[in-house]
Parts: sequence; structure tokens; C-alpha cells
Amino acid sequence: MDSQESLLLSTRKSAAPHSCVPPSQTVSSHSGNRSSRTELMDQLSDDLIADILSLLDTKEAARTSVLGSRWRFLWAQSPNLVFQFLDWYQPNKRKEFVDGMNRLIGARKGKKLEKLTINFNDCSIPDVDHWIDFGCESNVQTVKLRIQNERHPYILPKIMYTSSSLVSLSLEFCNIQPPEGKMKWPSLIKLQISGVQISQPVMDNILEASPRLSSLQLHQCWGFTHLTINSTNLHDLVLRDPEGQRELEPVLTISAPHIKYVDLLVYHMKRKIQLQPCSSLVSVGYNFIGMNKIIPKAVSINTRAFFDEIHHIQALYLHDASIQVVSKLLDYGWQLPTGNIRCLRMDVAWDAKQTLLGSLDLPLCTLVILNASPTIDTLIISCDYPQVLEDNWTQLAKEKCNGDFINLKFIKLINVVGDSSGDPIRTLAQILLERTPALQKMEIWFNVRDRDDFMKISQTVHAFPKSSTEALMLLH
Repeated sequence: MDSQESLLLSTRKSAAPHSCVPPSQTVSSHSGNRSSRTELMDQLSDDLIADILSLLDTKEAARTSVLGSRWRFLWAQSPNLVFQFLDWYQPNKRKEFVDGMNRLIGARKGKKLEKLTINFNDCSIPDVDHWIDFGCESNVQTVKLRIQNERHPYILPKIMYTSSSLVSLSLEFCNIQPPEGKMKWPSLIKLQISGVQISQPVMDNILEASPRLSSLQLHQCWGFTHLTINSTNLHDLVLRDPEGQRELEPVLTISAPHIKYVDLLVYHMKRKIQLQPCSSLVSVGYNFIGMNKIIPKAVSINTRAFFDEIHHIQALYLHDASIQVVSKLLDYGWQLPTGNIRCLRMDVAWDAKQTLLGSLDLPLCTLVILNASPTIDTLIISCDYPQVLEDNWTQLAKEKCNGDFINLKFIKLINVVGDSSGDPIRTLAQILLERTPALQKMEIWFNVRDRDDFMKISQTVHAFPKSSTEALMLLH
């Protein structure tokens, strides 16, 4: 650790949250501490201070200019610029903000720029174009744009389509209309696009123009019928279908022979995801939107077909509705074709009980899926709802438990409710401890109010019968 880093750490440690001096001495003591901290900060190099200020948005960083003459321009040297204005109803403040950012850009000519973030409502298009031009001319590597305009969507300026320095690009509500044959992102590794229509020719152009792309995320985008990904570098694909009244194409075909990780949120009521054979695929995340109180026939058919295409995966990540759909199909006699799954993760949102197909019996769904996947050795479950129903999960779940889970070795349960005997994850922990003779470690993160609650639930869990004498219990 060099002297400047040590100095920075000592500065952080000196800011104690409470003072033990008598009230009469508090003001002078705090004043002395503040002076000491300022002196310590003044010993840091300009470059290090600029890096620290880069963690703030540009408006907040600019406020440090009042600390002294040395600080007056340091904030403007930050390699990261964050332009954020979200107030729709303050046109005067918006103009003041835009003028200030334009002055800043004028003062930064020739200086290093690594990251440019623009989060702007009801934008002035020429000004945003000017900021983006500045970023590209400064060889910026990371760009995040969220341009929400009531009148019409923002269209990326031409200079964006041929930036050779871009490594990471995030676009939200930004229309992509590249000049024909002039799109080239040779350095781009990560791309995220959200909330816009993308025509098939533009989608093809994006993939062809980004030979080094390794991660592609499409959030609530529509307008294309297939993703043909031939690059050997693109390993990570995230696709989130839009909700509402968007006219989705009935079939989206994904051809990606070298992909490793796929995470899908599918509007199965409106379209089918057809994944072409892909032997390199390792991990799949799967969930639905637009579900009703029963499983529609289309959802049942599409789910079965999709799992037939991913039979070789090693990790499966289910969310909310897909947990219930998969478990119900298994309960109806469907045979899960994924015989190589080693890791199963399931996440349940706080409002899952209100939005899914009736009440979600988490232990029951979990045990049904585990029974159908005997190769699973790692189970992770996270619940994000603060209240649970007092149903008799234990008896229902035990009736579905056909035997021991002989390969299950690692279990992690997150957000267990500590003050309710009816908590489904706590009930599941009790059942699994009795049915996992090879268990090596169970880790439980509790959602409790205070230390006494934690101690009480910890004693209860430690007293659960265990089939494995070697299991390590970690409670948080």
C-alpha cells in the first residue's frame, strides 16, 4: 500500500460517527477534526482526488470547488462525467444545467475521459449530441445514455456508430439508426439496449459491427424475429420481453452456437423462444411475464419445447412464475429432460403470492424439482417477500418427498423470516436437513428484527434433525 492510499484510509477512519467529549467541547473538537481531515486530503495528489471525485455525479463533484483555490478546478479533471437532470417541470433549471455542462466540456478539451453518463428527461437534442460528440472525440470507453423525451425518441448521432474506443455501451430509450454500411464498434465488449424498437436489419448490423462483443442485454426491445450470433466471443445473452400492448413477433429464434449463459424473461402468452442447438450452453435463467391464474396451453407447450433444447445445461436459474410452472408440469407427469444440472437457483419476488398462479408453495415446488433432478449438488433460494402465509407447508411438502437427495451438498437460503414458524424457506431447511445425507454446508441468511430474534431462530434451526453428521451450518 503506497503512502497516498494509507493517507486516504486514515482520513476515512478519522471520521468517527459519534463523539464522546462533553457537549461544551463538541464544537471545537469537531472543528479540529474537520481541519485535520482537510489537511490530510490536501496532501493527496491531484490525480487521486480526481479519481475520488469521479465517484460522484458531475453536479455533486462541482460543489467541492468551494473547499479552496486548489479544489476549484479539480472536479473538472475527473475521468468520469455524469450528466443527470430528471426534473420535467423546471425549464429554467434545465437551461442552467445545460449551460453549466457545456461550459464544463469547453474547459475539458484534451483531457482524459473514461466514462460518460447522460441521464436526461425532456432533453435538448443538440446539446446531448454535443456531449456525445465530445465523448467520442475524447476516446471515451464507457457510455451510458438514458434519454427520455416526451415528444419523440432520441436518435443516436452519427459519430456514435463508428467509435473505435467504445468498450461498454448502455442505451435506454435511444433509437439506433446507423448510416447504411457505416456501423463499426471494433472494441465493444458489453452492450445493453433498453426500451426501443430494433428492426431486423439494424439488429444484424449491430452483431456484425461488434466482433469482440461478449455480453449482449436486450431489455424490453421488440421488432426483430431472430438473433444470429456467430461470434466466438459472445458468451452472455440477457433477453427481457416488453410488457403491455407491444406487438411481439410470434417466434424469436436464437442461433448462438458459442453462447454459454442465457437469461430469459419471456412473454409466453404472445410468443415462443426457439433456441437452436447449442452444445456450449452452461447456464440458463428462465421466467415468464403476462401470466394468468392457470397455465395456458401455449406456455405449457413452449416450456416443454424450450427445456428439450437445453437438456445438457449444468446450471438452472428459475424466477417466480417459472418455478411454479415447471413444478406443476412435473407434478402432472412431465419428465424434466435436463439430466446434467448441478446447480439450481430460485428467486421469489415479494409480490409473488399475488401475481402467480394462486399461492406459491415454495417447499413443495422445490422438492418436486429436486426429485426430478437427482444430479443437483448445489441449491440456492432467495425470497424477497417480508410476509408469509401460515399454511401447513411441512405436511404437503413431505408428501411429495420420495426419498433422500443423495447428491445435494451445498445449500444457501437467503432472507429467511425469523419470527414466523410458517416461513416457507425455514420449513424447507428443516425438510432438507433430514433428506441430504451428503450435505457439506447449509448457509442461511435471516431476515430478523433484532439480536434476540436471531438467537432464538438460530437455536431452533440448530436443533433440526440432520441426516449428515458432517454438515456445516452457517447462520447470518
